[in-house]
Amino acid sequence: MHEKPKQIRYAVALLWCTFAQVAITALLTHPLLEMEEKFQFQPPLLVVVMIILMFLIPNVSAGRNWARIIVICLAIFGILFDIATAADVPRNDLFWTTLDLIGDIALVIAAYLIGTKPGSTWFKERRTRQAPVF
Repeated sequence: MHEKPKQIRYAVALLWCTFAQVAITALLTHPLLEMEEKFQFQPPLLVVVMIILMFLIPNVSAGRNWARIIVICLAIFGILFDIATAADVPRNDLFWTTLDLIGDIALVIAAYLIGTKPGSTWFKERRTRQAPVF
């Protein structure tokens, strides 16, 4: 399987959607900081996540297994973080909740696609071909 499977192409597209969601959230959250002091950490954190995603997504697309593993870990930690902070999110803010949910769903689906067959098989084959021979 030398060609990139469609599951990987879909996963990469979903990762770019997640990147867009994080960018929108970072840009739109900044003006709200005066209202909610407890969320002041969020824009800098989102910028860091954007930089990480900008680096990881092309590497996932190129078949780098380490990037695949990091994306799966980020998906797990991201979901756990959102669950842990869900009580702090204002209940009447449907826009932010929906935007966050869309990003979470896209990230989980992308992690699933790169973590299961045939996506995982493609990464293994790429790693085997790229491994140095002693």
